Amino acid sequence: QEEQIGKYKFAQFTKQDSYGFFKYYVAHSQDDQIFTSYQFNRRLIEITPNFVEMKKEIEIIGSISHHSIQKFIDIVIDQDYLYLILEYEAKPFFSIFDSRNSSIDEKFAKRLFRQLLEGISYLHQNGFSHGDINPNSLFFNKKMDLKLSGQRTDANVWNCFQRSRQVITAPF
Repeated sequence: QEEQIGKYKFAQFTKQDSYGFFKYYVAHSQDDQIFTSYQFNRRLIEITPNFVEMKKEIEIIGSISHHSIQKFIDIVIDQDYLYLILEYEAKPFFSIFDSRNSSIDEKFAKRLFRQLLEGISYLHQNGFSHGDINPNSLFFNKKMDLKLSGQRTDANVWNCFQRSRQVITAPF
């Protein structure tokens, strides 16, 4: 069942966080681009103690622009929900380890590690830290490039990117 809100069609409900705080959808734009969407119940987010931090997190996500970090696209608000529209998460990180192949080749591993470090370095150079890097905050786009997401798996779902007082980073 698809639902049209603004210029996006929300379809293919994929999963819900364990707290019932948000749902993941695949969203399609009018020009058939595909995005990942997080649907938040407005009533729930407005009463949560982390609402102010969540607003700050969304502002930070909107200001970040790097090829190794999930791109913020749009925010859509209707009467009941807030939809965060982000770059499409084509494959979860663990998808590279299927039942037939439990290892990856060294060249591919180096490429992934470099992409991850480039994203982290960008954050640090701009005074941010991630705060929760784990396999659930990594995914692949359609080109199999590794992307770092702001998603968390706990109730502080949008409290990953934070302004840091002091960030120490090593150059490549």
